[in-house]
Formats: sequence, structure tokens, C-alpha cells
Amino acid sequence: MTGLAANGTSGLEEVFLANRERLLRFLRARGAGDSAEDLLQEIWLKIAGRPSGPVASPLSYLFRTADLLMIDRYRAANQARLRDQAWSDSAQGAVSGVSDAPSADRLIIARQHARLVAETLDALGPRVAGIFRAHRIEGIPQRRLAEQFGVSLSTVESDLRKAYAALAELKERIDEA
Repeated sequence: MTGLAANGTSGLEEVFLANRERLLRFLRARGAGDSAEDLLQEIWLKIAGRPSGPVASPLSYLFRTADLLMIDRYRAANQARLRDQAWSDSAQGAVSGVSDAPSADRLIIARQHARLVAETLDALGPRVAGIFRAHRIEGIPQRRLAEQFGVSLSTVESDLRKAYAALAELKERIDEA
């Protein structure tokens, strides 16, 4: 006896095919969600690659295989979560004796850059600077800015392009220095 059915599948594969929907419901009930089909495929691969031989209770065997796969997935997900958490904690944690605050040099440079940005925007005129700040800092939509400033939407877009171009030029000058 070879353990193969007339159609070339083993008895275990036949039981799997006959109970596929039950196994799928079992996996979903255990929390597999969208991964249930993937897990079912893994079960199929396990039993298709298994040497043929008698299994005393094939349906129980399949449900136990599904249960073990769910446990493996849970453990792997839990370990990944713990590993990610440990990495996040170590990456964000303060080093003993080292301040998290930026150095005095970085603060001075940041203030100088902020001053240069403000001067660049102010040089474009009060409307352009106001529209840029309101849009980028306060998050006001362009259409509403057009109403507030009494200009067309295309004027708001044009003013924003001017501001972006001026700030891009400033960034290039800063990067060159």
C-alpha cells in the first residue's frame, strides 16, 4: 500500500481538502485574521512534503498542526515586538552623564538659521511672508488664505512659490558655507 488515494493525494491531504473551510474558520477564530489563508497554505505544504504513512486521527492532526502554527506565529510576533521595544528604548534612552539637549554651538547655529529664514521671508513682502507662515506654520488651506488676504487662489500659489524659491536659495547658500 502506497498511502496515495486514486487521484494521487495522500489520505491526510484528502482530509485537509475536505475540511479546508473548517480549518480556515478555526484559524480565524484563534486570531489569525488576514493571515489565515497563509497559515492554511503552510499546513498544506507541511502535509504535502510529509512522507506518506498512516495517521491515526488525520483531522485531529491537522487541527493540532494549525494550533502549533498559530503558537509559532504568536511567539515570533511577540519576540519581534519585544525586540523592537528594546531597540526603541535603547535608541531613545539617555546616556548617563550626557545631556539630551543640543550643544550650545548647535543652538547658536539654529538661531542664526531661523533669523536668516525670517529675514528672507520678510524681504519678500508682508503678503508673501504672511501667506507662507499662515500656510506652512498654521496649516491654513490656500483657498482660505486667498479669502483672508483678498487675493485669488493663483496669487496665493504664486506667493508660496516665491517663498519656496527664496528659501531653497537660502538653503543652498547655507549649505555652501
